[in-house]
Order: sequence, then C-alpha cells, then structure tokens
Amino acid sequence: MTKDKLEKLFEYWLAGAKEDLESSKDVAYKAKRLSHALFFIHLSTEKILKAYYVKVKNEHAPYSHNLLLLANKADLVLLGPQQELLSKVNEFNLEARYPENVEAWKEQITEEFCTKYIEDVEEFHQWILTKLKSMP
Repeated sequence: MTKDKLEKLFEYWLAGAKEDLESSKDVAYKAKRLSHALFFIHLSTEKILKAYYVKVKNEHAPYSHNLLLLANKADLVLLGPQQELLSKVNEFNLEARYPENVEAWKEQITEEFCTKYIEDVEEFHQWILTKLKSMP
C-alpha cells in the first residue's frame, strides 16, 4: 500500500473515531438512548485503535472489534486501568448487539454510567492522540 493510501486510511479511522465519540454524546444527552451511546463509545474506541495500528504498522488494521486484540496487535502497551477500560468497553459492543438479558443490561445503564465511560474514553483518545503526535 502506498504512503498516500496509508495516510488516507489513517485519517479515515481518526475522523471516524472523533465523529463517533461526539455521536455518543449526542445520543446519550440529547436523544437519551443510553445503550446506543455505549455502542458508539465502543465504535469510537475501535476506530482510534485502528488509526493507531495503521500509523504504527503501515498496513490495514485487523478486521476485529476486540479492543484488547487491536491494542495488542498494534504493540500498544496499556496500563492496568487502560486494560480494564478496554475490557469493559468491549462489553458494550456485544451487549448492545447480543444481550443475553436485556432488562439486566438496561438496568445498569444510567446517564451517570454513560458519562463515566464517555469521559474515560475521551481521556483514552487523548492519550492515543498524544502518542500519535510524537510519531514521525
């Protein structure tokens, strides 16, 4: 893949990550569709990890939704709290799509719950963006 195509791919994932993080806020705070907001939180995190992967590995990101797998394949060294965050956010993808117990899932989802994960994921995004800025 050419350098130009890699840069466009990187920009695609990066722009998508930003847009989906903003969408999570709109869906949570304006539409009040909290389970959908959590899905967008996962999607934005997946895309920022894919942007990082493309930048580091100079190839397409893996076709996976597993955040820990993406981070690992990108050789991203995560601290314990970051691993815990990605592990929890991974659940949002599966629970939003395939909940075994819809009522139990929805009971734990509050605006405060969403706000916590929106803020945590924003912080994670900023950490990734800082790492990206320090790269050549």
